[in-house]
Amino acid sequence: MASLLCFALLLASALCLTIKIEPRTEQCFYEAVTHPNVKIAVYFLVSAGGHLDTDFKVYAPNETVVLSGTHETEKLFNFYASDLGNYKFCFSNQMSTLTQKTVLFEIYVGDVLDPHLAKEGLILSNH
Repeated sequence: MASLLCFALLLASALCLTIKIEPRTEQCFYEAVTHPNVKIAVYFLVSAGGHLDTDFKVYAPNETVVLSGTHETEKLFNFYASDLGNYKFCFSNQMSTLTQKTVLFEIYVGDVLDPHLAKEGLILSNH
């Protein structure tokens, strides 16, 4: 199911990544927003490890939390980015003491119908 969703979203110029999160760690990824009021869509799925859950947080460029969730297995959400700059998307395995988690995720910025955003493409970085 997840690979089918990623394939469908790839047709819309999105990018799917799979990461492994070690116990008691967190991994964050950044996406630049260069236009005001841009739609951001995020999908993730915990495909392996423990109770198949992760905590997540999305931060605006000013470090305020935009969205968050705990012990989530799968989630699809959309929001509009009102601030310009780098948004931070974090997946946490802090609750696990022994088990590594495998998380498949995708972040898509912009509307496929917006010609300005379609030209820019997706720039995803892990810092």
